[in-house]
Amino acid sequence: MYSRDQENRAAIISALDASGARLTADQFSATPPPKNTPTFLSMLIPISGSQHVTLKYIDEKIKAAGCKFEIFRLIRKSTDNRNPYGFNGCVAAIIDHFYQLNYFDANYSLEQIFLAYFEYTGNYIPKFSTFMSEFRQDNSYLKHRDMLKALNMNKLN
Repeated sequence: MYSRDQENRAAIISALDASGARLTADQFSATPPPKNTPTFLSMLIPISGSQHVTLKYIDEKIKAAGCKFEIFRLIRKSTDNRNPYGFNGCVAAIIDHFYQLNYFDANYSLEQIFLAYFEYTGNYIPKFSTFMSEFRQDNSYLKHRDMLKALNMNKLN
């Protein structure tokens, strides 16, 4: 049922895109945002008592893995207003990898974390519903996931 719902949402967004209508991820999210929308930083599990330390640790690991994007900054779009090639998969791999290692509060869904990430950085991924249903098959996701896995990081307790 969830899969069918995602397909329907992707079809509706695609039709709206074709007609020129615009929806934000918040307006068409599979999981409604909480009433008091938490920040991306507040979703991180604190290391040494600070979410800033957690973010710095994640950023250091991203660099150590060899990721070419600085995902916690506003990314420069191409001339046709697209994200650089591989950026979406890179973001997905990083957030998903650290989500699976318990660096994010388990009370938040992966989708909520992505939406908070967009708010935090100003970045966005067009056709978000389609992205959410397909990102684990993306070549950039797979490449960046493997780069991060090679670091053999431990889960947070």
